[in-house]
Amino acid sequence: DSKALMKEAVDRNGVRIDAIRDDSMAAKLKLKVGDVIIGYNETPTETLEHLQNAMASEKFDKSRDQKLIILREGEARYVRLTRE
Repeated sequence: DSKALMKEAVDRNGVRIDAIRDDSMAAKLKLKVGDVIIGYNETPTETLEHLQNAMASEKFDKSRDQKLIILREGEARYVRLTRE
């Protein structure tokens, strides 16, 4: 479940955002420098490779919520993904 994933993922490294281009998906999602991506849907992401593999393994389905789980200032948050 999502709460268990967040608790488990808080203890992991995750993918820290060090820079954001103005025209990027991260900017559109209002991610911030310093945010740490710790999960995609229900899959923990400890490294950039984990995140890329998790996202590549699922086809984007507008009928189903897609989300990143991030840490911002020590607090876990969901960021809903949308595709244009």
